[in-house]
Amino acid sequence: MAALPALDIPEREGRLGRATRIGARLSDGLRDLADRGVIEGVRGDGAVWAVALADDLDASAVREHAMRLGMIPRPIGTSTISFCPPLVIEFDDIDRCVDVLEQAIAATRVANA
Repeated sequence: MAALPALDIPEREGRLGRATRIGARLSDGLRDLADRGVIEGVRGDGAVWAVALADDLDASAVREHAMRLGMIPRPIGTSTISFCPPLVIEFDDIDRCVDVLEQAIAATRVANA
């Protein structure tokens, strides 16, 4: 029973609403990449999102480039990268994740050329 009060912490600290705001910011950035043709698609809900990569990109290779730039995305299979940022992330850091993804994709394409 001692664990039950701990379950109230996310609600009391507004973390559930924060997940919605984080997801909206991340979604906006990722959808912009899709609109510009950098990625093939975006899907997600709340603070959990994933992007579909073009056929010429391998998710693990993009991850390696992103890690060199300071971000650790999670590849799922060969063509998807997922994002699940912590609920304490700042909006500037979310924007940086989107920028790093774009840079990592560009670097992967250069390496594959």
